[in-house]
Amino acid sequence: MNQFVIANANDCIGCRACEVACVLSHNDGRYPDTVESFQPRIKVVRGGSRISAAVCRHCEDAPCANACPVRAITRQDGSIQLQQDKCIGCKSCVLACPFGAINMIYEDATGAEGKAYAHKCDLCHTREQGPACVQACPTKALRLLDEAALIELRRQKQLRSAGVAYDLGATPIHRLTPMLASLAERPRQEALKTPWHYAKQPLWKPTKRFLHNRQRLRRIAACVVVIAQSVSGPARYTTIFLSC
Repeated sequence: MNQFVIANANDCIGCRACEVACVLSHNDGRYPDTVESFQPRIKVVRGGSRISAAVCRHCEDAPCANACPVRAITRQDGSIQLQQDKCIGCKSCVLACPFGAINMIYEDATGAEGKAYAHKCDLCHTREQGPACVQACPTKALRLLDEAALIELRRQKQLRSAGVAYDLGATPIHRLTPMLASLAERPRQEALKTPWHYAKQPLWKPTKRFLHNRQRLRRIAACVVVIAQSVSGPARYTTIFLSC
């Protein structure tokens, strides 16, 4: 499967360190000469009280690659790469991307007429340390996910769904089944315990309550019997209501 970078909005503080690291990584470690030349491949977005980073997800069935008419976007080494020398600037990939992670830039930094081409994350595939944005994030809000990381996240989600509130990563596999069984049995055992205020209650109190309710039902049944006899005439309903 393809690797990709994901952002955790709960940890993002909007410092834009990822954008600076991205630009430096693709500019030989040098700051750009002009503001127009500052073109990061990851964007920090703000929506209300939430802050997060938008970056290419390197989709398995990449819509941008399917929409490209010149096949400038291909899959290479577990990622979706853009060959800018083939790009014709048609913007089809920009429209096809469901995450808005592709933008258009120009060869001329001033924005004048020139060759336009698509611009997207390449996971810093030429960098030995991996994506620069992930390494530069001060709060570790960015994370590079691969197949092993996805399996671990799915396992943690299943544990949370099962009600396990603590990490079982260090627990041997042969001990997981008895532990989960005990957690499932605990609510049942708690429900079977008699509350203390019921245990302290004398026996005649619930008995008195039951008799009082039964007397009320008998009075209601007697009233219904009288109404039924006055309406229907025969006392054929008497046996039914008195049985209450």
